[in-house]
Amino acid sequence: MQTRRKFTAAYKTKVVHEALSERLTLSETAEKYRIHADQIGAWNRLFLSYDDTYWLSGTAKKKQIRNKNRIAHDFFVLH
Repeated sequence: MQTRRKFTAAYKTKVVHEALSERLTLSETAEKYRIHADQIGAWNRLFLSYDDTYWLSGTAKKKQIRNKNRIAHDFFVLH
């Protein structure tokens, strides 16, 4: 029996960005990354409805959100 593959947040984001760039068809992108096209479609929907922090878990997610909030705060204070 084969074990389930686990993909990092960076990998998922890379696949989604390539799929959204539309240089290749969804089928070609799926074949290139050896992932089912339905999985890429699911990741696309999640990515578009949230952002790249969706893939992160626990501490990494909290750290990323803190960084984004700090950057947003700095941007709004300066502009």
